[in-house]
Amino acid sequence: MISRSSTPRSAAGTPAGIPITGEEIPADILDGLHGAALLEGARLLVPDAWHVQAVLDLVHDAEYREALDPEVREEIPRWTWADTGEDASRREGIPDAAFGPRQRNSTSPVRDFAGHRAVPGRGSAMFEQHPHLALLGTSNDRPADWL
Repeated sequence: MISRSSTPRSAAGTPAGIPITGEEIPADILDGLHGAALLEGARLLVPDAWHVQAVLDLVHDAEYREALDPEVREEIPRWTWADTGEDASRREGIPDAAFGPRQRNSTSPVRDFAGHRAVPGRGSAMFEQHPHLALLGTSNDRPADWL
């Protein structure tokens, strides 16, 4: 459950959906992330540029397919909600305050949970043109591994 005082964060501690600079990640930071993954029984893979593009192509294909699927379009509003009005008392799901800005002129894999809904006060921002991706994997696929 997401509380009103929390903001979703990426592994690097940046609030989810907030553009970052796209600068190179220092080797010592990557080493620390690799070590942290191993301590948790996982493996962190940082793909090269060709593989990043392949992953982005898959993500964009999935987004396109979701946009065409009426069941998905009906499902997303059930687990996202407006932080004002009749939805304001909800305690489960993703509040619109956590959506972050809409992307402008970018291909970064940032999911837009607002879809076509207008979110008051929500602007747009430029995201990095060449995003850094990290893939975290486990040897099993159980609920405990998903955390």
